[in-house]
Amino acid sequence: MVSHDILKYFALLIASIIAFSSSLQEPRCHTVLDNRGLNVWNCSSRDIIDFEFLKGQIPGNVEVLDFSRNRFTELPSIEESPDCDRESPCENNTKNHCRRDILFGRNEINRFKDDALHNLVCLRTLDLSYNELTSKIFHPNTFQE
Repeated sequence: MVSHDILKYFALLIASIIAFSSSLQEPRCHTVLDNRGLNVWNCSSRDIIDFEFLKGQIPGNVEVLDFSRNRFTELPSIEESPDCDRESPCENNTKNHCRRDILFGRNEINRFKDDALHNLVCLRTLDLSYNELTSKIFHPNTFQE
């Protein structure tokens, strides 16, 4: 017969393992303000592999997405912010909340989703430095509006 204390110990151990594995999947990104007054969603150096974990978490008022220094192998579909004011000019306007800078430097990207960067009306910087890119991965409609 198994002791009641042993059962409680195993239940606690299993709960701890589940909590720990859940924390590994949660990238713990956070929003900061940069020196230009833009909202940055900082997900750099989080050992992230899969963008699907992040899709519903990106705040609408963020203009800069920093996914540098992770383990992405595919440039995911990045959607324009729901808070983006498409009627407002992009230049020198920090209040329209459109995606301006997207940083994926120092990952392992070797392919793009077909609609990776569609409809990003104010995109100015796309950092793909230090990835595994070749000319073969660029499709004619990769950067279309």
